[in-house]
Order: sequence, then structure tokens, then C-alpha cells
Amino acid sequence: MDTSLHSLLMKKKVLVGMSGGVDSSVTGLLLVEQGFEVAGVTLKLFENDNTCEAKNDKTCCGYSHTRDAKLVADKLGFRHYVIDGSDVFREKVIDSFINEYRSGSTPNPCINCNEWVKFPLLLDSADKLGYSFVATGHYACLANGVLSRGKDRAKDQSYFLSVIYKSDPARILFPLGDLSKTEVREHAARAGLITAKKKESQDICFVTDGSYQNFVHHDTSAKPGSLQDISGKVVGTHTGIANYTIGQRKGLGAFGSPRFVVSIDAKNNVVVIGDLSDLESHSVRIKSLHWRKDYVCALGDLVDVQIRYRSLPVKGVISAIEQDSITVTCTSAIRAQAPGQTAVLYQGENVVGGGIICPDDDSKQIP
Repeated sequence: MDTSLHSLLMKKKVLVGMSGGVDSSVTGLLLVEQGFEVAGVTLKLFENDNTCEAKNDKTCCGYSHTRDAKLVADKLGFRHYVIDGSDVFREKVIDSFINEYRSGSTPNPCINCNEWVKFPLLLDSADKLGYSFVATGHYACLANGVLSRGKDRAKDQSYFLSVIYKSDPARILFPLGDLSKTEVREHAARAGLITAKKKESQDICFVTDGSYQNFVHHDTSAKPGSLQDISGKVVGTHTGIANYTIGQRKGLGAFGSPRFVVSIDAKNNVVVIGDLSDLESHSVRIKSLHWRKDYVCALGDLVDVQIRYRSLPVKGVISAIEQDSITVTCTSAIRAQAPGQTAVLYQGENVVGGGIICPDDDSKQIP
């Protein structure tokens, strides 16, 4: 075959990550209709495919979801593969999740999965199978290497995707970026896909009973310690630092007025509580940074910083650049920033980078 023709055909080959839900199903549908040569791949993330079947049908794993992905691929006329990613998922997502809570941090397993499991495995599989692109059913836009918010703001997932800047964004497609969830379901119904009315996956996929505390303590026992106010006075006993996260109100006891977790000192096994105002700050320090390829971080740059998926972005300025971190000073208060969570930096609709929120005193965290 002529090499130029082969190159042209390769540019139209895309491997779709298929979870068995409506979003990834419609991703495959749209790409087929756009003339791409499509194949689907479902990542097996657990040693036992039935891990999430018995107790929780809102997750994205398990035999029934793999079956649905295969049925959609068959209907749309393309191949479907199953790739085993259980070892790396255990190490990079599950073990990290447990260790972060034990150290007093609040992990983000969905972002860890995108960074270490989903996109690396999809791109590696594409290379092995001879596909130029990979695609997923995320609600975000990606053009010319620039990640931006999806049209459906209620579903926008750009916050979870800033880590693709560490990968190869030029090879990644998000066909749903300009669609609403309603429009996606309409496409699925039009094509008669089995997933058209399927419920959305929710929660943490490997936490089957909805309690992350039970999951963490299945691997390690809780160690009670002192509950202190911000002055250092002992006001009670906590049940183990893994049971708490910054901003938490429930489970602290009665103090006459609302109290919240404001910090966690894992080294000394202390949980500190305070008033709502004690949760507020005007700066956030961010480490483990990743940037858009064409963006050069500079002092004085104006950014919007988003510290969790459902929080509103806050306007700020990059006020300090250190060897392994930056500080963003904000024009209004940030509430309940939690070390371990991801902070994503935007300029307008576009993501410029992100990283991990870290406390001012890292010595309080267990390595």
C-alpha cells in the first residue's frame, strides 16, 4: 500500500474507551457516523469482574457493563477488546486511595485513574492495535492540544482531565464536548442502543457499599486520637483520621454550634476542628504540577482556580513559584481546601494546568 494512503487511513482509526454506559456508547456511534474506523476497548480494573455487581449498580465496572459495551460494539459493527488493567489500578488508584486517607490527605481516585490507568492504557493499546487516536465519553472539549470546558456545564468534566497534559493530548478525542446529556441520550435512542436509558455511574467505582471509611479500614484498623480546637485544647476523641476530611461537619459531636474539620495532623494523630470561618483562606499552594504544552507559568499570571469538581472557580494570581510548587493568591476566600485534592487552573474556558493541593507545613503529613 502507498505509504501516504496508509498514513491517511491511520489518521481515521480511533480506539474508544467503553465503560458500558451511554456516554461511551454514543462516543462510538458518533465516530462511526463521522467516518472513523472504530474499535472499542473495555478496561478490566478488578481481579474479579463481579466486584461491583452485588451491592452497587451505579459504578462502571463488572461483567454487565463489559457485556453492554460488547453489545453496543456489535450493533455498531466494530471490534471490541477487553484489556486487563487490574494490577496498575490496584497500585496507582486503590492503594494510593488507602494510603492518602491514612496520611490525612483527601485523594481523588478518578483523577488518579485518568493519569495512571485509563489514558496510558488506552494509548498503549492503540499503539499495539494500530490506531492513531483514542476517544472517551467525557464532557469536555479538546482542540489543538488545549483542553476546555464542555458545553453542558452541569456535566463538564474538564476538572478531571487536566492530567492529560502529562500524556499526548493531540491523540485524544472527546466527541461529546459540544453536547448536553439530553442530546447524548437522544442519539443513543435514535440508534437503538441498549444503553440509551441506562443509569449513570456514580460514587467511587471500587467502594461497593458507599462508605470509603469501611473500605479503608478493611485494609487497616482505625486508630483513635485526640480531637482539638484551633487553640490546641483537647475537646474530644476522633475515631481514626481516615474517617475525616477537611470541611466535614458530621460525626464530630455536639459543641453548641456547628464545628468543622479544619486540619488533620497525621503525624500526631490529631484532628483539628473549628468554625466555618476557620476553613477560609485566600491562597492555595499546589505541587506535582502539570501544564499545557504551550503555557509558561509566570509570576503575576491571572488564573481561575477550582479546588474540587463541584466548586466554583475563584479568581487569583500566581504569587509564588518555587522549585516544586506554586502559590495562587485569590481575590475572594477559598473554603475547605483539602490537601491531596487536585487544583485545576483555568484562563477563561481553557485549562492551563493543575496539581495537588498541599498544606503549608508538609511535615505534618506521613510520607
